Amino acid sequence: MRRWDGRGLEGLPLQLLIVAVILGISLPIAYAGFDNYDKSRVDSAARTEASRAMSLAALLYAGGPGNSDTLTIDIPNGVLGHVEYFAIGGALGTLDASSVRYRMVGGAEQRMTSGNTFVQITTPTGTALYLSAGKHQVQMECISGSNGTHVQAKEL
Repeated sequence: MRRWDGRGLEGLPLQLLIVAVILGISLPIAYAGFDNYDKSRVDSAARTEASRAMSLAALLYAGGPGNSDTLTIDIPNGVLGHVEYFAIGGALGTLDASSVRYRMVGGAEQRMTSGNTFVQITTPTGTALYLSAGKHQVQMECISGSNGTHVQAKEL
């Protein structure tokens, strides 16, 4: 065992102290970098999926009633970044019906629109289609009914 003397601290205790100081400085920086990378990766993937869903709805609406297609939506779930909700459409006549939106945990809602307010998306029950993290098969179909022409979305 080492003893204190006039020369100061040396050997293994000094090395452990140096390692502890280096880790104390570098670990928070590494964690913050990984946290930022993971959250931006998940956000970018969710934004891409929202854009794909909105583009398909606009394409089906432009084609008119009877047009339908199935879309595979893969909502990512990162180690630190998570999608709180992913919603397609909403009640007809509302702003939500003209958009696909998602929200990252701790972030603000992100909304994708087609730029055409006539493109309305809803489910057979007249609400938004909420999806959780993972892969989903969503069928979208342009229909014409008593509420006018709109795109109906349902999970298969």
